[in-house]
Amino acid sequence: GTYTIEYQICTVSPNAIVCSTNFATIIVTGLVVKNGFTPDGDPINDHFHIEGIDYYPNNTVEIYNRWGVLVYEVEGYNNADKSFKGESEGRVTIDRASQLPEGTYFYVLKYTDDNTKVTYDQAGYLYIHR
Repeated sequence: GTYTIEYQICTVSPNAIVCSTNFATIIVTGLVVKNGFTPDGDPINDHFHIEGIDYYPNNTVEIYNRWGVLVYEVEGYNNADKSFKGESEGRVTIDRASQLPEGTYFYVLKYTDDNTKVTYDQAGYLYIHR
């Protein structure tokens, strides 16, 4: 996201303190992927969390098992109603509500910065612990 920060620089002398107000614009890019989660029904760490994804609504997430089978895919991942909770939703899934077994999976994340129109690709692993 883009943030504007206001700050002051002050000069202290024996007779007075003089301050001037300044502004700085900071642009923060990139995402932090939490590689492990525990979908056990408590409200803590129950989904695959991608910190900062809300700043990039133009995104896709794909998750594969260790054999390369797609078990989850979504456009517009958002850590809320469109988040991976350890249940298979792939094209070849018979029971969409079935929980995936504990283990290592692999994600492919693609997102576009709407300000710069630059598209980023990121891939890595995640671990489901039950």
